Amino acid sequence: MGALRDSGSQKPIPEHLIASHEPDLDLGWCFSCKAHTTAKVVTKTWTNSEHRDVSRTYYVCKHCKRKNWYKPSDIYRGNKLGLGCLLIAVLITIIVFYSNKLFGFEYSTEFGLSSSGVVAIVLLLLGLGFSYQYKWRKWVRSQTQTTFGSSSNPSESQDPHG
Repeated sequence: MGALRDSGSQKPIPEHLIASHEPDLDLGWCFSCKAHTTAKVVTKTWTNSEHRDVSRTYYVCKHCKRKNWYKPSDIYRGNKLGLGCLLIAVLITIIVFYSNKLFGFEYSTEFGLSSSGVVAIVLLLLGLGFSYQYKWRKWVRSQTQTTFGSSSNPSESQDPHG
């Protein structure tokens, strides 16, 4: 297989930094390089305003040095969780806005607007998660086409055993 190139600089990714050429949901994938690259664990520690030490641990791609390295299975799980939260937040928002008519609750507008804010935040996070999922699925399709060829006859291009 030819050398992969990252999407930013188009410089080839060295073979020793590639964990696999085959799509795998449980292997880490760099969304900048668009490859299963290796990563290193980085822990960042700082002191917050209350003078407590706070640390955050994340993965950094060894090739592009960016924090866009995740397991696609974690992205799928996060998107499912986000959709569940969105459903609950939308239901609460609808109930709150109609609570004045249904139950005589006088603060329905204020609580409705705040729950609408929660819905907006969940939608923004889902947009980010689904963009990562879209990049992953697009790469999987390109790898599948590269692996099985691009013949016009479906039996030749999609069946790896002939």
